[in-house]
Amino acid sequence: MKADMHIHSIFSDSSRSPEEIVTIAEKNNISLISICDHATIDAYCRLLRVCEAKIIKCVLGVELSASWNKNSLHMVNFIRWHNENYN
Repeated sequence: MKADMHIHSIFSDSSRSPEEIVTIAEKNNISLISICDHATIDAYCRLLRVCEAKIIKCVLGVELSASWNKNSLHMVNFIRWHNENYN
């Protein structure tokens, strides 16, 4: 199984929509993806719909920024999504 667990979408700092990301993953035989946009979950509903239609698995993620000892940190966090349409 191929996976890409750190992808950004148009809701962060990429020019690709969730639909385009899934299409690219499918063409490259990637069967597990995670969109980890910076401080937003706006891609989730679209990602879940298109992954279900294309039979690609997804893990929902978000990239958070923090600082520690005057250093900038980026943390990728994977989360469980609770939505009455997608449980």
